[in-house]
Amino acid sequence: MRKKNRSHTKMNWDVLRYKADGLKAMAHPTRLAILETLLKEEKCVCELVEILELEQAVVSKHLRVLKDANLVVSYKNGLNIYYSLACPCVADMLHQVSFALGECAAQQRKLLSKIH
Repeated sequence: MRKKNRSHTKMNWDVLRYKADGLKAMAHPTRLAILETLLKEEKCVCELVEILELEQAVVSKHLRVLKDANLVVSYKNGLNIYYSLACPCVADMLHQVSFALGECAAQQRKLLSKIH
């Protein structure tokens, strides 16, 4: 009986859970809209409410999820709370997701065109 090759790297489940939590935090259209809005510049909650045309409570709930996932940071200035992307890598990640999905869609269209 052969032994299984266990020389491969073991999965670090804590790291995988952390990654999954970050991806889950992004996996909502409202949260993606918030992140896309923050790509350009920081915004206060009141600006996000106006841009997204949502209730303040809804925007705040989604900002909490993004903040808990370390995707955005905030600071208070007077009565306003301003949010921005936690680091430029969040913008890079959004661009890469868009690119990857576009590439996958293009490949799928190419395969489907061969069927028809």
